[in-house]
Amino acid sequence: PGPGRQRQHNLKLSADGRSCEDINECMNNNGGCSHLCANTDGTMECACPEGYRLLADDGKTCVQVDGCIIDNGGCSHYCIGDGGTVHCSCPDGYKLSVIDHKTCIDIDECELDGGDCSHECVNTEGSYHCECPQGYQLQADDPLSCEDINECAVNNGGCSHECINTEGSR
Repeated sequence: PGPGRQRQHNLKLSADGRSCEDINECMNNNGGCSHLCANTDGTMECACPEGYRLLADDGKTCVQVDGCIIDNGGCSHYCIGDGGTVHCSCPDGYKLSVIDHKTCIDIDECELDGGDCSHECVNTEGSYHCECPQGYQLQADDPLSCEDINECAVNNGGCSHECINTEGSR
């Protein structure tokens, strides 16, 4: 025991009148412990089940620990502590692995209806984007749809006379 603290030894005189025997403090009101009581020689100790910890000021009361404090609860991204249990969640573009329910894995949006892209869908980590074939560009007001690039609109398409735009040309 540290300075100013005394260890109380709870012993009683045995029936032979010469030796001492241990008193099991846990038999009386669980030793004052809120959860688990372990009798030791001359004293006792309180303990807590998993997900709880002892209050330092009394050493007898167990309080619930937020499971997210230690190693983010094992979650790869977001951890939500709820009454001693841990729930993991993922940012947009990810889903929880069905194997461990803690690891976020990328959702391949391109596998689901081609990401709603009119032409080519490119999956990226946590997201996706649409691309267009040569001679086309994404519409300014609709990043999922491609439109023809009118090459004649800039410098007459490099033509010396009449420029005629053709679909998808370059």
